[in-house]
Amino acid sequence: MKQKAFLWIGVLISALFLYIALRDIAFHQFLFALRRADVMPVVGAFFLMLVIYLLRTARWQAIIRSSTEISLRHTFNILMIGFFGNNVLPARAGEFIRAILLRRQIQVTKSFALGTIVVERVTDVAALVGLLLLALYRIPPQNLPAVTTEVRAVALGVLALFVAGMAVLLWGRVWVVELLRRTFALVVSDETAARLASKFDHFSQGLEVLRRPRELALVSALSVLSWAGMVVVFFLVFTAFHFDLPLSAAGFAVGLVNLGMVVPASPGYVGTYEFFMVKSLGAFKIASGVALAFALVTRLLWYLIEVIVGAACLWSSHLPIKQLFRMSRADDQTSSNNNANS
Repeated sequence: MKQKAFLWIGVLISALFLYIALRDIAFHQFLFALRRADVMPVVGAFFLMLVIYLLRTARWQAIIRSSTEISLRHTFNILMIGFFGNNVLPARAGEFIRAILLRRQIQVTKSFALGTIVVERVTDVAALVGLLLLALYRIPPQNLPAVTTEVRAVALGVLALFVAGMAVLLWGRVWVVELLRRTFALVVSDETAARLASKFDHFSQGLEVLRRPRELALVSALSVLSWAGMVVVFFLVFTAFHFDLPLSAAGFAVGLVNLGMVVPASPGYVGTYEFFMVKSLGAFKIASGVALAFALVTRLLWYLIEVIVGAACLWSSHLPIKQLFRMSRADDQTSSNNNANS
């Protein structure tokens, strides 16, 4: 029931954003822009996207290896299956699927795995906020879409909240876990309270990379490189569509669109991606029909990679899609039993 509720909520939000993005579209502009686009810059952007996914794999591996070993191949398989899940399942279930698969692959707790994913997402938000702020210096304020202020404020708020929370968990870990145990014990049994508190303890272990300056610098550098690569991808597609726009415009579009995709939506971020793309390119006087064509091409670049490569990794792991949520429930039960016995 929860999965269906999340799915329908996402579909409704996507439908609203898609309606707003499409309501003033001149579809003859959309078709004309697609027909005159050059193919070779898009091909170059596609191969650069493949490199970006390798950078993201190396980043997640670096986060995990601050506490335990894992091969690059296994990291890549799990990462791509997670991206596949985000595109075909509701409520961004791919992130939880990643945690489940990582737990099974290297015998860590699911809470630890989720901690590593949170570090990854926080570095993403930090890099995107920095990218957006840098791009804003090159764009006249009167050209900015109204939604820019809201997206920037929400992103900064979320980033500050996550950073503060991770700092408390890292440097006050023992105190926080004990406080949680005592708080839970007020409403549940001591055994259950200890088990729940231990999940937060395992989660904080997934943040271990933040204690190590060298590994943290590597993770930060890989984040910057991957998003800088995405800026170049957008710029290459700018060239394909004959946009006479600077690199800062590509940076603004990458920052606004990807931060905007934090908004809950249907699988594949349908609607939110198109809405924020039309808004970001509209700041540079790109017609909405042309911006939608650009959105379609850039979406296909990452969507096809995540779905096709992710499905291939899923197939090689012998995991049917229908078993993914069953795995989640089974792992929750197993984790609870293990913690109770420890």
